[in-house]
Amino acid sequence: MEKRADALTQTALRCLLDGAPGEVLVAATDTGRDPQQGPISGLDSYDHVALDKLAARLRRARGRVRVVVVPSIDAGLTRAISDAAPALVVVTGELSDAQVHALTERTLLLGPRARLRVHDQGEHVLCAPSPQELAGLLGAVQSVRLALCPTPQWLPDWLDSPELAGTTAVGYVPAGILNPRWVTWSHGLDARHVLVPVGVPVDQPRVQPLDPDLDRLVAAHGLERYTGPVFPSPQVLALVAAGAGSPAEHPGDGRDIWLQARRALPFTGAALGMDAPEPELGPAAPAAAFLAQRCRQRRRARCELVTLASAGSTGAPSTRTASEALERSLEVLRASAPTLSEHETKVVLRGFGFEITRQALASSASGAAHYADLIGYPVVLKAIGPDLTDRGRHGLVELDLPNAAAVKRAYSRIVQRVEEEHPTCTLDGVLVSEMAPPGLDIHCGAARLASGEVAIYGRAIGQVFPIEQTFALAPLAPAQALLLADAVLSKIPAPALRRASDPQPAMLATVFELLSSAVETTGDRLVGLELDPLRVLDGERPSLVLDARMVQRAHLEGT
Repeated sequence: MEKRADALTQTALRCLLDGAPGEVLVAATDTGRDPQQGPISGLDSYDHVALDKLAARLRRARGRVRVVVVPSIDAGLTRAISDAAPALVVVTGELSDAQVHALTERTLLLGPRARLRVHDQGEHVLCAPSPQELAGLLGAVQSVRLALCPTPQWLPDWLDSPELAGTTAVGYVPAGILNPRWVTWSHGLDARHVLVPVGVPVDQPRVQPLDPDLDRLVAAHGLERYTGPVFPSPQVLALVAAGAGSPAEHPGDGRDIWLQARRALPFTGAALGMDAPEPELGPAAPAAAFLAQRCRQRRRARCELVTLASAGSTGAPSTRTASEALERSLEVLRASAPTLSEHETKVVLRGFGFEITRQALASSASGAAHYADLIGYPVVLKAIGPDLTDRGRHGLVELDLPNAAAVKRAYSRIVQRVEEEHPTCTLDGVLVSEMAPPGLDIHCGAARLASGEVAIYGRAIGQVFPIEQTFALAPLAPAQALLLADAVLSKIPAPALRRASDPQPAMLATVFELLSSAVETTGDRLVGLELDPLRVLDGERPSLVLDARMVQRAHLEGT
C-alpha cells in the first residue's frame, strides 16, 4: 500500500495544485452551488457533479478520476469509490468509523468535516484538526500554498512529494494519528517545519515497553526535536516558523507585558537571551513573542549542534568497545532469564562500553566486607533477586558504608528484612558496589514500541520539579544523539547549563549512542533496558551506571 500511496499522492497533488482538466470531481446535492464558496477553494479545474449521479460517473470514468470531493457517502458510493480507487477522497460532512475503514483500504481520505484550500503560489502548508483551528492559522500565517483539515495520517507522504518541495509545514497534529512514520519523516527535515502535537498522553514515571502510548510519545518528540514543545497558538506558531506571518501589534513597546511573562513563567524567563524580545520578532504581540522566542532559541542552538556533529567536532569520547567484552556480554544474555538482575545487566552494559560501578556479589557478611575492602570505601549494599523491586523504599539498600564493620551490619539487616518482609522472594545475594561521587543523575534507557521499533529516552532526575522524559527513535546517528542530549539537559531549570562545570550535550550524547549501539547489537531480543540512574560526572569517567535492569525476550522468541 505504501508504494501505491506515494504514487497516488503525487498524482493527487498534480490534480489539485496544477489543475489537470477532467481529473477532479466535486459533488453536491445542489449542482448550482459554487464549491469555491464552501469548504473547498482554489480548484481551477474540476467537474461539478450531482451527488446522486457521482457513483455512475465514477464507474464510467474507469479509474481516470483522481480526486473526489463529496459532502457525504452512502453504501453505494462507498462501493463505487472502492472500485474506482481515486487518489484522494475529500469528505466535507460526517463519516462513520466503518466508512473510514472501508475507504482508507483503497484510497487516501481527508475527512470527516474536511476543509481544503489550494493556492497557486505560497510557501506554507497548513494543517489543523478542525475548521476553527485552521481558520486561526490562516489568519496568522501568510503565503499559504495548501491548507487542510483534519490533519491526515498520511500528511508526511504529501510533504515528501516534489510538488511541495521547499514549503514549510505549520500546524497541529493530533496524537491519535501519530506513529513512528512521523519520526522517520522528521529525521530527514531541516528545522523550518513547525508541527505541534496536541493531545499527547501524559508521561509516566516509568517507561513501559510495548505500551501503545509510547508510539505517540516518540512521534511527538520527533516533531519537537529542534524547537521543544511549542504553545499551540496560531500567533506563536507563525512566529516560530520564522517569518510565516505578522501577528497583530500590541499597543506600546510591550515591555511591561514581557516582564510580566517572565514572572509568570520564571524558568523560561530565566534562560539566557530571554531578558528582552529579539528585534526580528518586530512589533508582534508580546505574549506570543515571549512563548515563541524560547522555541526559536532552542532551534538555533540545536542547528548549531547538528552542524558541529556533521563536522565531527563535538568533543564526544569514542563509543567503540572491545570485541572480547562484547562477546562476554552476549554470552551473559544467552545464559540469562528474560529479566536480568542488576548485576547481570551491568556486566552486559560493560561489554557495550558503559562505565559501571565497581561491584561484586556477596553471599555472606564476611564476603561482603572482603569485597568492600577491595573496592574501597565508602560502599553501597543492595539486595539482589528477581522479585525484589523498589528496593530503596523497602530498606533493601544501604548507602555510604564507611568500613568493614558497617558493611557486615548492613548485610545482616538486608537479609533480615528480606526474610521478614519478603518471605516469598528469592534472594540471590547482596551486591557490594562503590559509592559514586556526586553528579547529575539521568534516568535513561531503551524500550521496544508496540510497532516493533525501539525508542531511546532520558530525563534528569532529583530536580525540584519532575521533568518529562524525552524520546528519540533508534538507531541514533551522532547528530540525533546530540539533539536528544541537548533536549534532556535543556529541561533542567535554570541556572543549569550556565556554568563551565555543568554537563555538556556531547558527553550525554555518548551515552545515547551507546544505548543505540546496544539496541542494534541485541536486535529483536531486547525488550527494555533501564538505567536508573546513570550519573554524569566531571572527571576521568564522564558517566557511571549506578543501577540498571534489562528485559529480553524469552530465548524461544528471541534471535
